[in-house]
Amino acid sequence: MSETQNPFTPTFGAVPPVVVGRKSILNEIKEAYASPVGNGYSSVSLIAHRGAGKTVLLNEIQDLANDAGWLVIQEDAGDDTGLLQERLVLRLQDFIDSRTEHSTRRITGGSASILGVGVGISTTAPVAPQPPPNLRRTMETIFRMGNDAPAGILLSVDEVHAATKEEIATLGNAVQHLHRDAQPVATALAGLPVLESNQPTFLARSTPIEMSMLSDADIELGLVRTALVAGVTFIDEALELAVEAAAGYPYMMQLVGWHSCRSAMRRAADVVTHQDVSSTLNAARKRLKTTVLSRIGYALTDVERVFLAAMALDEGPTKTKMLQQRLGKSPQLVNEYRVRLLDSGLICQVERGVYDFVIPGHRAEMRGSEEYQIFQDIEAERAARIRNRPSPGRGLER
Repeated sequence: MSETQNPFTPTFGAVPPVVVGRKSILNEIKEAYASPVGNGYSSVSLIAHRGAGKTVLLNEIQDLANDAGWLVIQEDAGDDTGLLQERLVLRLQDFIDSRTEHSTRRITGGSASILGVGVGISTTAPVAPQPPPNLRRTMETIFRMGNDAPAGILLSVDEVHAATKEEIATLGNAVQHLHRDAQPVATALAGLPVLESNQPTFLARSTPIEMSMLSDADIELGLVRTALVAGVTFIDEALELAVEAAAGYPYMMQLVGWHSCRSAMRRAADVVTHQDVSSTLNAARKRLKTTVLSRIGYALTDVERVFLAAMALDEGPTKTKMLQQRLGKSPQLVNEYRVRLLDSGLICQVERGVYDFVIPGHRAEMRGSEEYQIFQDIEAERAARIRNRPSPGRGLER
């Protein structure tokens, strides 16, 4: 069995052959495209760290819009070929040109779509000078196209953290004006977390989609169905270990699946054994560290790093009261950073007042930090003081 047949896709931005989880969110968004006016899910944001499945979910959202007869305009904010609004207008104008006879622009490529059919986007310059691009007016033109008008317009922007506040403000103003006119316009904005103070207003006002961890059942389903694409199956013990190692993280599921499947394929086998999984876990964890955890570490503030190091002292979930004790900070300050780390997707609430790391291996990564070593030293000193403390009856013997 050839290694090139490996069905798992541990590459950022790659669309896996099997998508699992997120059903309830997708159902909410599907309803929004059927009746968008006043629906909070017509403008959503997918903000999470790498590997949480943002791009996959964004693609699913675009498919829902296509199926509903909407025009889908997709852009990456990190593209440096011009301002975001100019590129969005260009793609919208290409749709108009594709429906207009005697267009002054020549359509040569494709990246917008409606009902899943591509619409040209690469064009030559207009024959006559044109006014500056205006996102709102261009979308209004499309809605006035009568029978040629789509059911709605979805503006899908990936890597939104790379956009300037001015670019997102321009996008937001155009969309909000059309919403006031009861026009079916939707946005889906995906990107990495940014400091709240740097977050554009329109992004903050969009309905946040919680990129929570997948359940063990979803991870199991994803592993089994993806492997079957290549005619490979997991034995029960291998599947149990793979699910445990993935720990609900979509990217880790792809890493574990890819490495264990590759191990089986190298043996020309169509069954993944416990040995295939266990012998490749270190490789999967190393890849997760270099592509996700190390980058997160660079972006952490000093206080966030200290907070996470204090959590890393525990083998499992950490209680808020224990954090307050270890950090020596007020409940208000601890709560502020707890919320901040929750919003960034680095920790999750297990139960009331109890929190845990989200990304597998993050606890181990923090245990290699200087902050963790300081906490360990403090805990060791505290334990020594307790051991050496005189017992209540000591010194009273005759």
